[in-house]
Amino acid sequence: EVWFCSGQSNMEMPLNGFWTQPVEGSAQAIAYSGQYRGKIRMATIAKTAAVTPADNVQGEWKDSCPANARWFSAVGYYFAVALNNLLDVPVGIINCSWGGSHVEGWLPREELVKYDDVDLTQAGNKAVREWDQPMIMYNGMLHPLIGYTVKGFLWNQGESNINQHETYPQRLARMVEIWRDLWGQGELPFYSVEVPPYSYGDVNGINGALLREAQHKAMELTANSGIVCTSDLSKPYEAEDIHACMKQPIGERLAWMAAVRTYGIEGIMCDSPTFNSMEVDGNSALLHFNNAEGGFTPNRNLQGFEVAGDDGVFYEADAVAIDRDIRITCDNVSRIAEVRYCFRNWMPGKVHSTDWLPLVPFRAKSAR
Repeated sequence: EVWFCSGQSNMEMPLNGFWTQPVEGSAQAIAYSGQYRGKIRMATIAKTAAVTPADNVQGEWKDSCPANARWFSAVGYYFAVALNNLLDVPVGIINCSWGGSHVEGWLPREELVKYDDVDLTQAGNKAVREWDQPMIMYNGMLHPLIGYTVKGFLWNQGESNINQHETYPQRLARMVEIWRDLWGQGELPFYSVEVPPYSYGDVNGINGALLREAQHKAMELTANSGIVCTSDLSKPYEAEDIHACMKQPIGERLAWMAAVRTYGIEGIMCDSPTFNSMEVDGNSALLHFNNAEGGFTPNRNLQGFEVAGDDGVFYEADAVAIDRDIRITCDNVSRIAEVRYCFRNWMPGKVHSTDWLPLVPFRAKSAR
């Protein structure tokens, strides 16, 4: 089973980590990677910029062993390990990613000419950082691989499109459509990863939260797609580290989603709880959720919930789990007009379903 992995640095990040930025558990994963020899292979595509579509690009299949695995995409490797364990078949990963790249870097010229805010003269311009240039990844790295038989796509990107949350959903959905048309294998599955909690210039800002929300909107626009929540996968000290160290749970959650939605394996939980609706009674609100059949943990003192009145000023709310619902209250507002959960750049999530899948960050307004 071959899966095509793409995006920016959080997909590119190898098991060996980046400078001063490790991958949690990497020493063990690398040391034991030989047990997957013949079961897991990865082809890492060389970073190649091109202003016109190329037909060839450097990259070769490497078998899983300590000497090779240390340079494998960590997310891709952990996905492959989980999928191999689930299916008991060999898994191949094509890692076609470039740190810092924008979604516009993975789109062709004929699509980008439709976007007024994209300057195509930046492509090939030495005054512009390569990872910021439009279409060069599509031309130099993706185009040569078109038609290689794959089972689906994995996507970990979005950090470089912060502050472009209004255009991101349509552009990512369009990118998926274009890729599927080029591969000609039908509606190939497309599974993506939330951007991590991070300061994004202001720990209390919401531009990162808005992009995360846009990622979910993109998947709502895209058939046969999904997105895994990562709000709980940042250490307390990682507010200024865009490369959160916990990659194994991301790869596993992607594999669980593929197992359920692509391979039809029953009994695996892959969908995080999401906000559904709420009932407001003054300074109290009862929140209802999807994918929370077993309720939430912890069942009291749930952290991360904020409410605002009509003035739009947010205050921390008290929250407790009640069966499958969550009740929030706040003495600082007379009537709750808005509710949000972990809807800040840096607010790692601590609320989980009983399947230990994190509650997806959200914001919502009450009906008047």
